[in-house]
Amino acid sequence: MPTAITTRICIALFLLATTLATWSTSLDSPAMGQVEAGMKRALASFAVARALNGALSLAQGTEISAGIGANITFSVGQVLDPVNDVVESFSELMLLASVAFGIQKVLLLIGQDVLVKWLLTASLAAWGALRLFSGHRNRWLDAILVLTLMLRFAVPVVTMASDAIYQRFLQHGYDQSTAALAGTTDAMNRTTGDFRAQAGSAAAPDPAAGTTATTDTPQGSQASWWDSLTGSARETLAEVTSAVAGLDPRDYLERLKSHAAAATDHIIELMVVFLLQTLLLPVFLMWALYAVLRGVLAGAFAARGQAA
Repeated sequence: MPTAITTRICIALFLLATTLATWSTSLDSPAMGQVEAGMKRALASFAVARALNGALSLAQGTEISAGIGANITFSVGQVLDPVNDVVESFSELMLLASVAFGIQKVLLLIGQDVLVKWLLTASLAAWGALRLFSGHRNRWLDAILVLTLMLRFAVPVVTMASDAIYQRFLQHGYDQSTAALAGTTDAMNRTTGDFRAQAGSAAAPDPAAGTTATTDTPQGSQASWWDSLTGSARETLAEVTSAVAGLDPRDYLERLKSHAAAATDHIIELMVVFLLQTLLLPVFLMWALYAVLRGVLAGAFAARGQAA
């Protein structure tokens, strides 16, 4: 008999606490603030990814002008294409993360709706009456109660828990990687600018060129068309050789490789952060909460049967 009374008291306290929590907003406001903060982080990371993608595209489109009306394209696509693919994937993930936070926000608003609160209150009352006075179990009522509890509390609880894990284990890495990616973007833009400036100075035509190309033939004699053509070709080749010789792209390539390697490491770390916060942790916590609720309901009836 004491066990039955204790069980009834525990169930009554559970029903009272859950009903009060259903109509309270103490959990909703912090959860909404954390969802909005997460969405801002995802959008900021998306902007960083697009800026880095622009820097990569600028570097890949670098051209060396020979200064003679023709352009020699210096392609670094083989070096930067793999990194560019990673950045594109990262941008898509950040967009999906923003959408995931938006879905969480909508689910939070649904859980705060008055209709959901009244439905949960009615489910609690019906379940409590059945549990306390008859001891019978209605599986449909159990399913409705679990559904309404999940609808009202799952998203706020999961949001608070995942944000606590983020603050404790992931925020430091996120801050460092975001700042490092922004710095990598600036460094890559500076590298591309330096290389273009070097290419422009190397390709600048010599002001004295052309003034020395006067004919050495005697007065009145004319050079053959073949001599004129070969002479122009030699002069053109000399100008191209001089322009390209003044430009050494090896240092430029090494700097770009270094920036690309650093960017890849930080991108992977950010992808891990957002995958954990928007997919893996919410799914695991949702499953754990569902399992706990089902276990509590099943345990309540088991305790009632033993007490009887």
